[in-house]
Amino acid sequence: MSIALITRAPSAEDAGIAPTSSERGSEVAERCLRRLDTAMARPSPETAAALRAAVTDLVDEMRARGLSRDQVVGAVTALAREHTLGSGVLRLSGRTPSTASSPAAFDARLAQWCTRAYCDDAWW
Repeated sequence: MSIALITRAPSAEDAGIAPTSSERGSEVAERCLRRLDTAMARPSPETAAALRAAVTDLVDEMRARGLSRDQVVGAVTALAREHTLGSGVLRLSGRTPSTASSPAAFDARLAQWCTRAYCDDAWW
């Protein structure tokens, strides 16, 4: 899943409306992936908090573009999964940010962060 695909609502393209600030959406997604890399390389409460903040920013950007909660959760988790598997990050060996003890637990935590960020602006 490309960053461009997750930073705009499908209905905007279908309606012939150009998505706004796609450059900002790409920057937010790229920052989230950099935080993911850092959290994987150096798991700690601090790197996990930075990742969570970046995920929240990405969720906010996607929600502002009209994506549903399910679309946001699916896109963010798919982006993280593809990035970690394709970038050489040590996900296959079980390294995950300190927020989870296994890749499956991390995926669940990421989905939880997305859902909470989508549903409640003041959740943390």
